[in-house]
Amino acid sequence: TAGESLSYNISQIVIMAMISTLGTYAMSAQVYTMTILRFVFVSAVAIGTATQIKAGYLVGARQSDVAYRKVFIYQLVATTCSMLMIVVVNLAKHPIVRIFTDIPDVHALVCTLLLYSAYIEFGRSLNLVYVGALKGAGDVRFPVLYGICSNWGIMVLGSYILGLRCGLGLVGFWLGIGTDETTRGIVMFFRWRSQRWKKHALVK
Repeated sequence: TAGESLSYNISQIVIMAMISTLGTYAMSAQVYTMTILRFVFVSAVAIGTATQIKAGYLVGARQSDVAYRKVFIYQLVATTCSMLMIVVVNLAKHPIVRIFTDIPDVHALVCTLLLYSAYIEFGRSLNLVYVGALKGAGDVRFPVLYGICSNWGIMVLGSYILGLRCGLGLVGFWLGIGTDETTRGIVMFFRWRSQRWKKHALVK
């Protein structure tokens, strides 16, 4: 997965380079919003990591059917936690954003992005859990290759088209990022539900 991480990091650099063309306010809003969201998706990251470990343990113990059922529960918990955190952050967004900036235009833009972040975090919670489950079960190649293609074909290209070509600005970038996360999450959900990962299990 080193290649996947490298591809993702490069794609993030490309997106930040494109956002920089929108001006300093857009760059500031992007950084502030991402900083706030780190407190939102930390639970989904933790559950995704735990899912990978648990799926690997159950599949290794020849309890693939148990792993299959439990992963859906883990995903529900991760998504619920993320959505609850998004609601809390949006209810308290004005005092939270004032911690970072007192510039009205930046403040308004961050508050707008926090609303759109529900789309991103919903998809991210799916993505983190199901990718973790697939990798834990031994099905590594599919999520890695799809993730690389999605990063560039949906996130980067979609952000460019919506943000710059369609003139939606920073909101367009977030729609592109959210579409990447959600599409990957849905694809990985169906991959897990298909149970094709069972043939990749290292322990038969």
